[in-house]
Amino acid sequence: MQHRLANLLNAQKSTGPRSSEGKAKSATNSTKHGLQAQPSTLFAALPDQHASFEALRLQLFAQCLPDGAAELEAFERYAFNLFQSRRARSFEIDAFSRFSNEPNSEPLLRSLDRIVQIASQLERRADRALNELRKLQADRCLAADVQNEMYLFEQQVPVPASLPLAQLRRSHHAVRLAAMLLTLDPPVQQLFADLRQRQTTLPKPEADFA
Repeated sequence: MQHRLANLLNAQKSTGPRSSEGKAKSATNSTKHGLQAQPSTLFAALPDQHASFEALRLQLFAQCLPDGAAELEAFERYAFNLFQSRRARSFEIDAFSRFSNEPNSEPLLRSLDRIVQIASQLERRADRALNELRKLQADRCLAADVQNEMYLFEQQVPVPASLPLAQLRRSHHAVRLAAMLLTLDPPVQQLFADLRQRQTTLPKPEADFA
């Protein structure tokens, strides 16, 4: 918050465009920023932004290391929304600078308020995508632990990426989770059904009153 405030205060030193032509061009920039555009639309309209995005994406990829389609989809949303939020904060500084020069301008105030709202929205989207990626990766790590326990049953069953293992692990031990996952496999379902059937047909032990 302090860093953002310092940036806004420093932006006051900028006088911004002074000519009517410069002000008109600056005003139209807000309609061409593409902060709410999809990646393909943004980079088609602003191809110079693609290289900047790819540089950020490669850095984030090296840090996050997504694996599989589900993690990659969450990562892509995180990377793009983070990129857009950074662009939005840059536009926010510019809008604040222009409004500081004309503090009584209602259009500039509305423009500044709109940019702030968009920036906050993009940051929330990036945070949600990152949290989703973290959950998927936590589940993937736990899946390896649960797979080890499956060897106790001499069975191998793929662990669905959509299964919330981290949430289930809070209330179940890894061995119990392995048993639960095994019941998802049709042959194992039949095995458990046969075992239950045998249990119901076994004679009940006679009580010993001696």
